[in-house]
Amino acid sequence: LWDTEWKRSSREDVCLKSLDNSKDIKREFLEEVKNQHKHGGNSAIAIYGITKNPKDSNYMMVMEYAKQGSLRKLLDSRYTELDWTSKIANLYYIAVGLETIHEANLVHKDFHSGNIVNQNMFNSYITDF
Repeated sequence: LWDTEWKRSSREDVCLKSLDNSKDIKREFLEEVKNQHKHGGNSAIAIYGITKNPKDSNYMMVMEYAKQGSLRKLLDSRYTELDWTSKIANLYYIAVGLETIHEANLVHKDFHSGNIVNQNMFNSYITDF
């Protein structure tokens, strides 16, 4: 994952998730794109589409940029700034995200604090499902 600036329709920071060795696109990647798109914005980070890296021809998801990074990064760098209200709010959004995933009959398969990202100190979003 890395951040970049999306210059197509407006100047907006985005996150690009690359699928290594994906010159021949795989069904799993398309399923992840579909699921992320379907549930993005509610309790998962929004996906804007897919693109192809011109340097290596690997496919990448173009996703909303989470300014605070992963939950792990947020907890490591700003733990003392998080009051109980923001901690509970983050737990709430994580629980809603898991509920949304499970209601869609999906299983995350790799759920950890690195796959939870934060736009701000209060809202957590699940990625990589």
